Amino acid sequence: GFFSGSLCAFVMSLRLLLVLFALLLSACSGGAATPSPTAALPTLAVSPTVVPTATPLPSLGLSPEAVNGRSLTLWHSMSGPAQAALDDMVRRFNAENDWGLKVYPRAFITTQDLMAAMDAALTAGAGAPDVVVALSPELLAWEQADAVVDLTPYWLDVDWGLSAAERSAFLSALLAQDRVNGRLLGLPAQRSLRGLFYNRSWAEELGFPTPPRTADEFRAQVCAANRQFRLADDDETNDGLGGWLVDGAPQTALGWLGAFGGGAGDAAGYDFTQAANEEALRYLKSLYDDACAWLPDPQRMLPPYYDPFYRRQALAISGSSSEIPTLQAFWERMNATDDWQLIPFPGPQETAYALDGSSYALLRSQPEQQLAGWLFLRWLMAPEQQARWVQMTGYLPARQDLPPDNLPAALQSVVDDLAAGTQGLPQPQRVSWRRGRAVLGDGFYILFYQNWPPDDVPALLETIQTTLESLEE
Repeated sequence: GFFSGSLCAFVMSLRLLLVLFALLLSACSGGAATPSPTAALPTLAVSPTVVPTATPLPSLGLSPEAVNGRSLTLWHSMSGPAQAALDDMVRRFNAENDWGLKVYPRAFITTQDLMAAMDAALTAGAGAPDVVVALSPELLAWEQADAVVDLTPYWLDVDWGLSAAERSAFLSALLAQDRVNGRLLGLPAQRSLRGLFYNRSWAEELGFPTPPRTADEFRAQVCAANRQFRLADDDETNDGLGGWLVDGAPQTALGWLGAFGGGAGDAAGYDFTQAANEEALRYLKSLYDDACAWLPDPQRMLPPYYDPFYRRQALAISGSSSEIPTLQAFWERMNATDDWQLIPFPGPQETAYALDGSSYALLRSQPEQQLAGWLFLRWLMAPEQQARWVQMTGYLPARQDLPPDNLPAALQSVVDDLAAGTQGLPQPQRVSWRRGRAVLGDGFYILFYQNWPPDDVPALLETIQTTLESLEE
């Protein structure tokens, strides 16, 4: 049910609810010892492209014979097409590599299982894998335990690294997620970005030949879609449909905040109370108040919201690039003819996608073993492997120089956006974000479901801020 009472009482109850929920998530980690979060880790400013250093680092000083015939363990929690694709790539690497290396993958049922096993191995000081696939907050926690290898020396090595041309081909927005305090903690694995699935055919019929690039343009289009519903018939029950369909994904919230010039904060800590975030939430709430955005009934409609999107009950729905193959399959199953595309969240002056997903990381061991693990990662990042990965999984490629015609058109447009400089907002580079993301999602959703007054948006942001800070204590 909805909260009631005075604003003050509601804020207090929301704070308690969010804190309890965050603690509940923590309790679900299996009880394994987890490295304690620290204050904010500084982030490395990312240039538009990855620029090699003028003087390469010295060679690692290891010969090919040092890695010949070694075995590597790989831990991950992938499932479905991603697990099948990874298993296929491991088989191919084991059969083709020049050093006789063998990779032995171990799949965990859930991310929590993987986290618990990793934390237990690090606490025991033995049993950790050579390579792990995990989310950035997990890598940050393990990096603080001095368990994650900085990939920068391998990345730049004159013998075993990548050439300047190869490094420049990587999408810098994706690498930014794991660049922390001058260290490269991982390379993109299951990377996706969140934006808006937008019905281009319907928008053109409404008189809008191009997708919205500003918040004002987005308002004009979603409000026009709603007006068509209100004028179509005498049924008042559908008068709120047509515009943006609201969802409570934390990546959706981050995308909108980033488009308005805000976000989660910086190296000094979380900063959800900044003016840009307030502007973003006021804007979104005004869309809802003007019936240009609408809420689904949680008892009758659950994400993903492909059906209302197909039925033209929503001009735009939030979604991830990893959903593109699934949405395409749904479109074909419904014999739908409308054209759609994934576009970034539009703000007053800029647009933004919210990036998310896991990374490949090396765990600290002997130099020869770490080099063997790097050779596997380097092979995974090659254009041919990246093209195969994208085709089998729908995740983003780590680089933009894939062989021609390897990307679906909808995904190619997203890669082109990132390559052209559209903001790709990384997840907060903080250990506590592995629990904190649910706090932001709940707070964002309650803005609409509680019908929070626009004038009280600062109080909501303050509650989110203090709750997230409590996770770092």
